[in-house]
Amino acid sequence: MRSINALSTLYLFSSLYPITAQNVVQSVRACAHVRAFLSVPYILQFLEEDEGGRMRLEEMDIVSTGGAPLGDGLGDSMVRRGDKLVSRLGSSECSCRCRPLTSSVSW
Repeated sequence: MRSINALSTLYLFSSLYPITAQNVVQSVRACAHVRAFLSVPYILQFLEEDEGGRMRLEEMDIVSTGGAPLGDGLGDSMVRRGDKLVSRLGSSECSCRCRPLTSSVSW
């Protein structure tokens, strides 16, 4: 829905490949003009542990996570590094609250 509202292209990761940091980074690199990364905490965790994954996340205008709680340590680390992190946990139950992005650690 976000990509439809923004009139942008939505890229989905193929289920034909295992979810690894290298495969995710290569997939994002193969797509044109990717400025937002929407994911679950599990994938953000292993991207954070991979230098190429961290670099890709740093390039994004927004890194959005949902589906499960994002650990405080991981979220704080990402925000301190400069990632524009938005947590959308619970948005399917109560809608996503829109707010401006900040560099605050209270993501």
